[in-house]
Amino acid sequence: MRAYKKEYVKNNREKVLAGEREYFYRNKEAFIQYRRDNVKRIAEYNKMWRENNVEKTRMYNRRRNLKMKSLPNTLTEEEWQNTLKEFNYSCVYCGEQSELERDHFVPVSKDGGNTVDNILPACKKCNQSKWNYDFFDWYPTYEFYNEDREIHILDYLGYELN
Repeated sequence: MRAYKKEYVKNNREKVLAGEREYFYRNKEAFIQYRRDNVKRIAEYNKMWRENNVEKTRMYNRRRNLKMKSLPNTLTEEEWQNTLKEFNYSCVYCGEQSELERDHFVPVSKDGGNTVDNILPACKKCNQSKWNYDFFDWYPTYEFYNEDREIHILDYLGYELN
């Protein structure tokens, strides 16, 4: 039965992914609540998985690096400094003024390049929490959600606000 299911998933990848997306959206609140309730447990599991799957982790990192090389990379140091200044040298998501990382608003996995209209300053916690989620799905459910920060982010990136 497992072999059949594995073969089915392999041959019907798009159909399976569409079904998973539909299931997620039907049960979105339960998924969000689970993530909020189990942050440490999930982080520990992910760390353990990476330690037990070193080769897969290396492969995923190589794949990401190759993808990044194929995407636009036009962000200059001056543009990065201007972005930091725009957001008061603090995390765009939670407002914390700690060591900041360059967060891809549109994730690299979804073809988001290193450009001034895609890179935002984020603390490590927020950047890792966002992972490759779509901003519009992730941020409203995030524990530090702030509508004013959301408007500032979208306005800075040039999104039309309704």
